[in-house]
Amino acid sequence: QKISLSRWIDSFPKFCFAPENNIKVKDSKVFLKSIERLFSKNGYKVNKLDGLTVVGNGMWLNVRASNTEPVVRVSLGAKTKEIFNSQIRLLKRL
Repeated sequence: QKISLSRWIDSFPKFCFAPENNIKVKDSKVFLKSIERLFSKNGYKVNKLDGLTVVGNGMWLNVRASNTEPVVRVSLGAKTKEIFNSQIRLLKRL
């Protein structure tokens, strides 16, 4: 069955997404470790292949330390705006 490009795109799951943002931190290793502890103790899947990637409960998060600046690069995606906003609030508390 042939469908239009726009209809095909409309069939994709909808996500809230924040492209990569730089966040200033004093110590990127400490920041990454605190994120790892927080999410792993709450049952999220944590992967350290490219920085730190967290997946679970309708969201994904990737945090990478910069090699040249005192920042971490953060990307966040979620299935709903509510999940997205709750994760933003959580990250702001760290």
